[in-house]
Amino acid sequence: MAIDLENARERMVLEQLERRGIKDPRVLAAMRTVARHRFLPAELHDHAYDDGPLPIGDSQTISQPYMVALMSEVAELTVGEQPGRGGQDRLPQVRGVAAVRGPASARAAGGRAG
Repeated sequence: MAIDLENARERMVLEQLERRGIKDPRVLAAMRTVARHRFLPAELHDHAYDDGPLPIGDSQTISQPYMVALMSEVAELTVGEQPGRGGQDRLPQVRGVAAVRGPASARAAGGRAG
């Protein structure tokens, strides 16, 4: 039986992030918006918002939601920003992920990731 992924995402934010002290409204909004299950194999969609890392193939994992939120809150960065550049005020403008380079695309690029 498939779970309600939107409801699971909201529970993740409330139970795993807010209860552990994540307070930045931009981080919380981003975590409420990003469809984490879309980064996982279909057989793991029901576990996408669990409290832990999940395998994504080739011995790689997607990080625990809390760790993603904590790193985002502490770093205060936006996509393409460098530490200390003060770009955090643009975080709400992020609409989605344009590309994700994972293990398969790294192999296609001659083994270079990133």
